[in-house]
This record gives sequence, C-alpha cells and structure tokens, in this order.
Amino acid sequence: MTNKPEYDCDEKEQTYIPERRLVAAVVFQAIADLICPHPEHRKQASAWIRYKNIGGPRLTFNQCCQALDMDPDAVIKALKERGFFKEETVKSKLTLFRESRVARNRTKKY
Repeated sequence: MTNKPEYDCDEKEQTYIPERRLVAAVVFQAIADLICPHPEHRKQASAWIRYKNIGGPRLTFNQCCQALDMDPDAVIKALKERGFFKEETVKSKLTLFRESRVARNRTKKY
C-alpha cells in the first residue's frame, strides 16, 4: 500500500478534472459577463480578460487559458472577431435578452 494521494485524473497527462472544471467555469462566466445586461459586470469581465500581469497575486485569464491548454491570445482574438468587446454587439444581445424576458413574463401564470 502506498501513500500516494488518489486524484480524479489521467495519470499520463496529470489532468485534474475538478480543477479544470473550476477554471473552465471561471472562463465561461467571464465570457458570459461580456454580454451581461449589467455594465459593471461587462467592464470587470473585459478588464480581467485583457489583464496581462502574470506575476500578480490574482488568477489571470492567461493562467486560466494555459491551465485549459488554450492559447489566451487566440481566445481573445476569437472573442473580438465575434464582437464580444463591441458595445453595439452587447446592445443587440441585450435587446434579445430583454425581449426574451418580456416574452417569458407574458407567458407566466401567477
């Protein structure tokens, strides 16, 4: 019997599943916040994604992408190409979001 800790991982690649899921959730939430109806959430998400200081005490977008084996610059480029940093895109997505909420509220029965 060994004292080796048991992890939910692939021994070859040392892919720790719970940690990867957590990091993926953080990245996903930041991307979702880019189109959020709340301007402060959009501002904070954009700042976090664009923050480049890897040596700082906080977890950065770059570190999260690297932990997920993704190129952070490629992810940012893809987000820019899809308009996630453009105010017009955010406004159009907000309009769709509001319209869907209004439609849902009309169909709700109290």
